[in-house]
Amino acid sequence: MTNSNSPWIVRRAPHHDATLRLFCFPHAGAGSVIFRDWFDALPRNVEVCAIEPPGRLARRRERAFSDVLEFTKALELELDPYLDLPCAFFGYSLGALMAFECARALRRRKNIEPSQLIVAAHKAPHLPRRQASLSGAPMSAFVRELERRYGPLEPVFKADPEMLELIVQIMRVDLSMLENYAHHEEAPFGCPILAVGGVSDASLVREELEGWRDHTTGSFRAEWLPGGHFFLREHGAELRDLVRSALASETTHRLQMNYV
Repeated sequence: MTNSNSPWIVRRAPHHDATLRLFCFPHAGAGSVIFRDWFDALPRNVEVCAIEPPGRLARRRERAFSDVLEFTKALELELDPYLDLPCAFFGYSLGALMAFECARALRRRKNIEPSQLIVAAHKAPHLPRRQASLSGAPMSAFVRELERRYGPLEPVFKADPEMLELIVQIMRVDLSMLENYAHHEEAPFGCPILAVGGVSDASLVREELEGWRDHTTGSFRAEWLPGGHFFLREHGAELRDLVRSALASETTHRLQMNYV
């Protein structure tokens, strides 16, 4: 059990009986709080470690990263003390890209892979971006296009001009991470990949979700849940059920392999 306390990683009281750590990467504009229901919803053997990126919410006074690889380089060293147990990665939207690149960075540096990679609401990273750059658009056009692509912002944000300005500032930087991203070929993972999409997500088509299949030589599964891009909000319980089932299947597989 690690005693580390990193500002990058939020967890509840450490699970003394944990056999797996699940690192959860939030979507653009969000922080670890979106995983607040995950800590108690997953089995006791899974310790949820929610990533808190700098420049957002609880760490808004720190410098944000506008490049995924720069973000990954800073985060991967923070993960080292938490790698005394097997780990799995989950990423939502931009977080899926972060999780993917962080897993590749750990493999390059430490020759380890996550036991499972679970990605949601994001296309396979090698596929071209279909949408025009948005991060530099004027305020009104930015908000309008943001809602067209991903669905309406929370009413509480739009009702408070200062809060809306803060969210837009964060989103501009986060979207620039997507716009500046350049995929580089590497060997696929050997671990299973589960990819999850929202059936009404206008920013994601079936072929883009299925494209994650190219990034593993292990098993691959694509699942679709009701809702748009942020199906996490209305269908979080169903998403957690998928994650719980995937992690349980992989744990069972590892145990069986140990007895072969």
